[in-house]
Amino acid sequence: MKCEKCGAKHNGTFATGRFCSRQCANSRTWSKADKKKKSESARSSLKVLKANRLIGKSLRGRTTAGFEKLCPICKKAFRAFEKHEHIFCSMKCCREDTEYRYRKKLGGYRVGSGRGKSGWFSGIRCDSSWELAYVIYCHDHGIEIERNKQSFEYEFDGKKRKYIPDFLVSGQLVEIKGYVTKQWKAKLAQFKQPIEVLYKKEMKPILEYVTQKYGHDFLRLYTGNPHNEKTNICLECGEVSRNTYCDRSCAMKGNWKKRRKRKSRSSNS
Repeated sequence: MKCEKCGAKHNGTFATGRFCSRQCANSRTWSKADKKKKSESARSSLKVLKANRLIGKSLRGRTTAGFEKLCPICKKAFRAFEKHEHIFCSMKCCREDTEYRYRKKLGGYRVGSGRGKSGWFSGIRCDSSWELAYVIYCHDHGIEIERNKQSFEYEFDGKKRKYIPDFLVSGQLVEIKGYVTKQWKAKLAQFKQPIEVLYKKEMKPILEYVTQKYGHDFLRLYTGNPHNEKTNICLECGEVSRNTYCDRSCAMKGNWKKRRKRKSRSSNS
């Protein structure tokens, strides 16, 4: 027999003898009429129109569907496709809302935005181990400290940005800086208010105090111990561990001992 797709001869045992293989049976050849039909079907699809923001528009470009809304700035009526999109009728009106009365304010302090190991201590959010050490030091010495949330504008690479110092200590702004970059130098040069910056040299005695009093694993002092620091003692070897046993070897030994005790108890009873 001859394959309808490739014309090869075959024994007629596959796909009722019409094709020589599954590849030929599954292949399709679309005509121009088929392609045109599929194209028109896709263009009239609601998903496609919604993605291209074309639904509800006539040929003249007039919006005939959607939700009618009122711009809070210019008080003009406009239409939006989604019920909860487009607060303003234009970007011009959006920029005029400088006091953020109708839109959410972007920027500001964001929890967990730092690169260090973050957590909570005594109700204060810390974004790194150095910040935690500093908060512990202030807490132990009765120094009033809180997280600063006030932002200040500065310019870098031709763009206006926002800078938020770390803490407010007894009314003074304090920044903990472990590394110095060009952007940090630009922040400090344009910052007009008094601020205390703690670099590695200034943080050294604070870190020594915290590690001597609480140990090098002082991250365990975070509320809930989010970084799973070693706070347990291995039941087999007595070493410091995160879990009941420090590794798989000690876990196997400990489990075998438990099984032997159970067997001895069951045999004695």
